[in-house]
Formats: sequence, C-alpha cells, structure tokens
Amino acid sequence: AWNGAFKCHRDSSITCDDPEFIILKETKWGVCWKMTLQCRKRKFNTPEYKLYKEVPTKKPGPNAGAPNIGLGIGLQDTPVGNTRARLMLANMDVPPPARSSMQRTSSIVSEKVTELNKKDMSAKLQLVGEINKERGNDPTQINIAMDGRYNSTTIVSRKKPGQNASQAISLA
Repeated sequence: AWNGAFKCHRDSSITCDDPEFIILKETKWGVCWKMTLQCRKRKFNTPEYKLYKEVPTKKPGPNAGAPNIGLGIGLQDTPVGNTRARLMLANMDVPPPARSSMQRTSSIVSEKVTELNKKDMSAKLQLVGEINKERGNDPTQINIAMDGRYNSTTIVSRKKPGQNASQAISLA
C-alpha cells in the first residue's frame, strides 16, 4: 500500500517533493483490512488499497478475502468454534469479525470441504474397485474393517463402543 501510494502520488499532477502520508481511512472486513492514505502536505488521497489477497468467486459482489477463508478452513479442522475464535482474536487485541460473517464463511467452507471429500472418496472407491477387479474379486464389493472406538473429550457418554466393526460396502 505504501509503495503504491508513493507511486500514485508521484504520477499525479501534484508537485510535492517529500510526501508525508497518514492513514485517512481504515475499513475492517472480517480479519482483513482496506486502507486509504492521504498526503498531509497536498491533501492528496490514494485509492483504497486491499491489504489482503482475494479468493475469486463466481458470485456477484466482492470476492472473499483469503485470510477470512483461511480462518474458516482452520476452524473446520479444530474443536474451536467461531465463538471461541472470536474470543481468541479479541484477547490478542485483533478486532474479531462479526459472528454472522464468520458463520456464513464457515458454511461456505464446510460445503466446499464436503464436496472435495466426496470427490476424493469417490476416486478412492474407484481405485479400490479396479484393484479388486485385477485380483479377480468382485469390483462392486469392498470389504472394510473400521475401528468403532473414540476418545473425545467433547463427547460425554457412559457407553463408548470398543469393538471393531466389519462391514461390506456395495458400489453398485
């Protein structure tokens, strides 16, 4: 932003040998910021600079900020939710995004992660089916064994399954 401001100031018709920039306006957008600078000497205002990279979308309106999406992705893989993330940001003296904005971003990220997971699992099932076919087994049946145990501190129950479960998944 600062380099762009100096270049924009230099390229303008205003003659100012030694510009002194101050922050004229800051706009918070999630965990991202936009900034407009002003030269004290000549009252020259720069265009608004986005201090973040954007994630292109096919929807109308502004593109999402990469840090906002990154926060949503990070929260998908942790037991920390939006409320706790806002608290952590506030404790670090970082203004947290609006709760509704974080929830909207989390929903979008969740849909995309689910979509990617389904594509990945479909490809893996096809690969296992091809391997079964090469081995002379039925490619539409995949025998699997899963561990049904879990040890989660966030799930409270007196009865926790502790046995292995075997099951056949049909691709047909």
